[in-house]
Amino acid sequence: IEPEKFYPSTNGKTYYVDFANGVSTNDGLTMATPFKILQTAYDKADVETIMLKGGWYNKDQHPTPTKNVKLKAYNGEDVRLDYY
Repeated sequence: IEPEKFYPSTNGKTYYVDFANGVSTNDGLTMATPFKILQTAYDKADVETIMLKGGWYNKDQHPTPTKNVKLKAYNGEDVRLDYY
């Protein structure tokens, strides 16, 4: 399945999140300047894709989905989202 078929590009930005090493005051626009909290990236008006550093994101570390945003893992990393 190709997500782009279901969620066509909106020409939005890609933001990066690394809960272990990110900083909430970063701009989140590169792997070198990731946000710490997934919600910070999700709240951006121009977000299309959020790249997640590997790890376990529990329900307190990520938003409840209310808009179409692609969530992707950093290359080859294992990301788990726990909604319970």
